[in-house]
Amino acid sequence: MLHIEQISKTYPTKPIFLEASAHLKPGTRVGLVGPNGSGKTSLMRMILNDEELESGKIRKRPFLRLGYLPQELESLPGNTILDATHRNQFPDHEAKRILAGLGFQETDWERKIDTLSGGYRMRVALAYLLLSAPDVLMLDEPTNHLDKPTQRWLESFLLSSNFTLLIISHDITFLDNMVTHIWEVRNHTLQEYRGNYTRFQ
Repeated sequence: MLHIEQISKTYPTKPIFLEASAHLKPGTRVGLVGPNGSGKTSLMRMILNDEELESGKIRKRPFLRLGYLPQELESLPGNTILDATHRNQFPDHEAKRILAGLGFQETDWERKIDTLSGGYRMRVALAYLLLSAPDVLMLDEPTNHLDKPTQRWLESFLLSSNFTLLIISHDITFLDNMVTHIWEVRNHTLQEYRGNYTRFQ
């Protein structure tokens, strides 16, 4: 589905990856772990072609659809919460079902996007991603803006889906509940382990 082949990337102050390789298989749910600044978010951006490789390649299945929830959100299209969720691509009732799971009330559907806090904007962006059902869903700290009931709903939704997941999270419980594999950024490479985060430790 997605092959990371001998990639290298160096920033002015330090190397990030040196001939790192990994293979994201269909149906797996991978936790991407490593120290802050080790290159986890950079790897997601390289998969999206938002950041250039110095060498190596990232091969993707033809027509592979990628979805990405960044740690920081710049803007959202649409005027209201409902607009920003369905984006004229999906039925209203499906958008409302996912918004309800993420903690929105019926009275919120027509609220203006610009009245929302950053955390609730992230929830709207996440709702759109879940609705669009990409082949690979990449989530960078998705639980930062979720309360416990909403997090439990998200876990249930993801586990009942067919998403292939690549997740960055400092929430060990979330990783333990979600992932089937761990990719550890270690010594500028990617080391793969089977099992959840506790088993990896």
